[in-house]
Amino acid sequence: MESGVPSHETLTVSLMNWILALLQALATVLGAVLICVLGQVLVKLMEPTLALRALVGRIAGDLLMYASRDPRIAPDDERSKLFRRHASDVFQSSVAVLGYRLFAKLGIIPQKADLE
Repeated sequence: MESGVPSHETLTVSLMNWILALLQALATVLGAVLICVLGQVLVKLMEPTLALRALVGRIAGDLLMYASRDPRIAPDDERSKLFRRHASDVFQSSVAVLGYRLFAKLGIIPQKADLE
């Protein structure tokens, strides 16, 4: 019987398709939010590790600059203070790194024994 009015079965299938599409969109949005949150957590966990790597780079640069021990570059006491400051900064930064052993095993940061 073709009366131009959709049958009850057609309406039920149409409603089910609409609900499935809505659930699929909801799952996509929730998945995107979850990935974004996990990415931000990973970035926050990596920040102290990257700060330690930057500090190691600054120390390497200072070692190169002050390697000649020329007093025209810096007096001995100034050099000594600088490297004592670097030593305390390395200790402070290494304590802030969560999962230090894991990052050290991956070669991202130096082993604890190399810092002491």
